[in-house]
Amino acid sequence: MLCDICGERGIIKQHFSGRVLCKKCLYRDLMRRTKRIVGEYRMLEPRDRILVVIGKYLEDFIAAKILWDIERKYPTTIFLLLSQHMDEEKIVSRYIGELYKERIVKNYKEPWEVARKLKCTKIVVGITLEEYLASFLFPKFLYGVILPKERISEKLTIIRPTIKIMLKEMKLITEEEIIKKLHTKENEITRFLENLESKHEGILFSFYKGTEKLMKEIKNFKP
Repeated sequence: MLCDICGERGIIKQHFSGRVLCKKCLYRDLMRRTKRIVGEYRMLEPRDRILVVIGKYLEDFIAAKILWDIERKYPTTIFLLLSQHMDEEKIVSRYIGELYKERIVKNYKEPWEVARKLKCTKIVVGITLEEYLASFLFPKFLYGVILPKERISEKLTIIRPTIKIMLKEMKLITEEEIIKKLHTKENEITRFLENLESKHEGILFSFYKGTEKLMKEIKNFKP
């Protein structure tokens, strides 16, 4: 199985596009999807100060890496917020620490307070397509519906730019060493959706398109 774009060894066949992609081309596709979400929901503005929270989760790690590759051409400032998890610090230092250089804050307890001190305008939280859709299907089990963009104060907004990336795609672009050391935000509901996707390829993206249309209709609805 060869990549339809560059001819290298393919690692995934996308049901929605019909293309076989290698690791590098899959990553570029994930960047493209994320960039589209950022633009569609107007998540970022010029000269934003962005705080990316990395606990011990793969989803946050991927969000940090992709966001850096998208935003490094723009006049935004990105800070990386680490917890006290030692493996996490080593992983970040090795794989994306150079990207952020000295803009790394360690041993946080309350991200909102750190964001305030750094005068950040956005906080980035990494999630998967499964987690995003699960919040629509089972909101009472997951603390309500997750929004792509959520204003929490006059000066601070949470953004979730990876809502269109499946967990299996995140794992495919990540080194095995990182996967072993970081956790994921999986739960029974997201695993159910993963299994559903394996049985009926493309069903999650179909559902995502449905939620997009529903949210637009609700936004324009005036009872």
